[in-house]
Amino acid sequence: MVEKEATMNRHLKIALIHLDVQYRNPEVNRRELLRLNRQAARQGADIVLNTVLSTTGYSFSSREDIAPYLESETGETITELAGIARDYGKYIGIGLAERDEATGIFYNSAVVIGPDGGKLLRYSKINAEARWACPGNPLQENTCNTPWGRMGVLICSDTYHGLLP
Repeated sequence: MVEKEATMNRHLKIALIHLDVQYRNPEVNRRELLRLNRQAARQGADIVLNTVLSTTGYSFSSREDIAPYLESETGETITELAGIARDYGKYIGIGLAERDEATGIFYNSAVVIGPDGGKLLRYSKINAEARWACPGNPLQENTCNTPWGRMGVLICSDTYHGLLP
């Protein structure tokens, strides 16, 4: 209880990572994202937020076009970010082109990782890119608890529709 009170008695510091994403170059993007997330965590950010499709870039024309760049929830990017979250005790959110491991379905997703390195939330964009992504379930959970209150996640055009937020 003392730790939670200490957290609540200080200001929330949020880092927004706006990477100059190199289109179709996940290795370069991942390396830079990890560096910037680690830097933000070291500089005291409580929550680190990354952009949509941060490892791949945007605007793919088809499932075949994006297929080589898809990741899963247990892929390299999420695994590495989970380590940073755990090492520094931070919350990290990231958007990625995802292949669901259980179904093989492609989604434009966001994952929020907690300070223990565990996944708090996975949200798939509802207004999906018709060329390659399946829409997420409109009843999926898109909020999680933090010491500062509930945090919600929406992706890109999902914010355009008043009922979702």
